[in-house]
Amino acid sequence: MPTAATSLDTLQKYADKTQPQTKPAQEPSLQETTSWLTEKLDGLRANPSDDGYRDRIEHLSFQRCNMDLEIVMENESVGGKIIRTYTFLTLADATVAVDAHNTAGDMAVWLRFHRNIDQYESSYGDGQLLKKEQSKVNTIPIPISDEFLAARAAKAFNHLIKLCGGAKKEPF
Repeated sequence: MPTAATSLDTLQKYADKTQPQTKPAQEPSLQETTSWLTEKLDGLRANPSDDGYRDRIEHLSFQRCNMDLEIVMENESVGGKIIRTYTFLTLADATVAVDAHNTAGDMAVWLRFHRNIDQYESSYGDGQLLKKEQSKVNTIPIPISDEFLAARAAKAFNHLIKLCGGAKKEPF
C-alpha cells in the first residue's frame, strides 16, 4: 500500500515533468553588446568638471573585438580643447573595466590593458592647433557622468572583453 510520502513524491515527479522548463538566460552576443555600448555612449556629454572642462565621447565604434574611440575635452570659457584618439584597440588585450571617480571626482569607466596602447592627443586654443603628441598608456578613462550608466557600461565592457578573449590572468 502506498504511503502519503510516496504519493507526494510521485506527484512531485509528475509536476516536474509537466511544468514548462525555463532555459537559462542567454548572455548578450558580441553584436548586442557593441550595439548597446555604441547606442548609450557615442556622443555622450559628461557634466562639466571643476576645472571647467566638459568631456564628450565624440566617436565610439566597434569592428567585432576592435574599438575606435575619440574623447573631446572642451573648455569654452578659455577656448581650449583637447582631443584624445585611440584607434583599432584590441579588446582581447583588455583586462578589466571599472567604474570609479577620477582624481577630479568625475565619474568614468576605466579600461585597463595588458600592454601599452597608443594615445594620440591634439591640443587646441582659440581654434588653432597648439600641440600634437603620441604617448603610450595602459588605461583609458571614458567619461560618464551618470553613476548608474557608468556601472552598466563597465559591466557591458567586461562582458565584451570576456567575449573577445581578454581578461586573462598573466603568469606573473
